[in-house]
Amino acid sequence: MLKLLYISPNYMKRVNWGHQLFRNAIKDNPNCKYIQYGEGMQYKGSKDVIEILSTLQREENFIPEMIMLENWKNIRNMTGWDRFSGIVRGLYLGDYLPDQRGNIQQYNKLINDYGIQVVFCPVPEVQRQFSRCQREGAVSKDIQAVLLPYSVDIDVYKPRPMKKIYDVMAVFGLVSYVYPMRPNVQAMIKKMPVSSLIGDWKSGIKHFDYAKALSQSKIFVSVNGINNQITMKYTEAMSSGCLLLTNRPKDFTELGFKPGEHCVCWSSLHDLEERILYYLDHEDERKAIAKAGKDFVRENYSTTVLAEEFVSYGQSLVNDLLRDSVIGEDNASSEDSRQSD
Repeated sequence: MLKLLYISPNYMKRVNWGHQLFRNAIKDNPNCKYIQYGEGMQYKGSKDVIEILSTLQREENFIPEMIMLENWKNIRNMTGWDRFSGIVRGLYLGDYLPDQRGNIQQYNKLINDYGIQVVFCPVPEVQRQFSRCQREGAVSKDIQAVLLPYSVDIDVYKPRPMKKIYDVMAVFGLVSYVYPMRPNVQAMIKKMPVSSLIGDWKSGIKHFDYAKALSQSKIFVSVNGINNQITMKYTEAMSSGCLLLTNRPKDFTELGFKPGEHCVCWSSLHDLEERILYYLDHEDERKAIAKAGKDFVRENYSTTVLAEEFVSYGQSLVNDLLRDSVIGEDNASSEDSRQSD
């Protein structure tokens, strides 16, 4: 049984609630005793981790074996990490991107200051970025970088017995310095002779309204960001039974996605327009690819499947730490014995 403390605010009311849906799956895993802490830590204020641990021990009789951290903005003012040992320390590298926010530098500072032992990466590109930082000496080469792909709650994002009222859906965050192509894609779709649902995070199409809209859509168009990597939109759309049309990311082959079998990739705005019209005219092909994509994602990337992998890996880290501690104690005892002799 892994005793896990996850330090993060609850994201269920945020627009992008996918991370919290995954954390909920960890909480529901029968092999994990899970406590989430962090509602008062969002973006400002300081918190001593020793105080958190003492409170949990006193009020919940809970001593974690592993602490997981997420989003450097929420945890950047924490203190006390140098005053305890014996608990595995992990960090989820969300948005570990070389953009104008300096996220990579901020994450690296936390990794060094907090003694992080393992980082979890949502896509292979983040693993590659982290390995580069290790080679350059920005973070320790001893830190493990584990792939923990984006997952989807298949009870939320699922096909529903609803009429397909939208030919094309293109709803996503419009953050220009991360996703510069998205406004142009939406503008093109608006001009096409198709029924469409166009929106962004501020339009109110979120949570169950967003999941419902996916079930009502024939095609979902995704647009990659500056790192050209897969996003949560992929698993959400495919699990819901939409045909995913996306510009091809770097991560497809490593994650098992097969263009033409699970989804369809486009290379330019003109190419995207032609593919939209083609798959609307060829319903059997569209449905066959959408079904294959749905089955693949629901089997391999559900929150339940990925939570089980995370908990299993976390327990192995804890076991390794305990084993290393015992070996260290045995070596120290042997040294003391030799000195006594």
